[in-house]
Amino acid sequence: MPIAIKSLLDKLSLAIKGCFLILKQWQYLALTVAASVVITGLLYAIINWSSVWPLISSPLLPFVNRLTILADLPRLAIVDHGLIIAAVALIQGAAVALLIYNTRTNQKIDSKSMSGSVLASAVASLGLGCSVCGTSLLLPIIGLFGASGMYAAADTLAFYINLFALIIGILALLRLGYISYINHQSQTYLKSKAAN
Repeated sequence: MPIAIKSLLDKLSLAIKGCFLILKQWQYLALTVAASVVITGLLYAIINWSSVWPLISSPLLPFVNRLTILADLPRLAIVDHGLIIAAVALIQGAAVALLIYNTRTNQKIDSKSMSGSVLASAVASLGLGCSVCGTSLLLPIIGLFGASGMYAAADTLAFYINLFALIIGILALLRLGYISYINHQSQTYLKSKAAN
């Protein structure tokens, strides 16, 4: 096996191990779930702002009902857009948890991983929305190029965009996992050295 491929596989293995080492801790697991729910609801609210905002801002709607609508946004996102949005949000939530862990242990932010995670969210938001309802962000972009026949294929194109967002999110997560593994090993070494 060539050295470059072996090195890449070793790095991938350490990245996955780093993700599991950190995310098995209850506080980072809880942070992953909470961030995933917030990201899912936020992506759905951004795309469906024209239908969500009138309900939330209505003075006739009681405050408890507004909170109920906000709490229901993540479920609506998964129902409307399928499991791919749940996967993107879960990966983004794990990336947020690993980013916080790395910031706490290393005291600096890895800008490459953070920008990859933000890029994944931006790409995922492009793929969301309903082309028939007019809430898709993809349709105005397609319209800029004058490709009116592409409107028929907008939902298929949105699926591939969400898939691309998922791949970007996984790559950002793996980079954060590798950095987390290094930080975890250095923390373990420092603790064992301090104990001796």
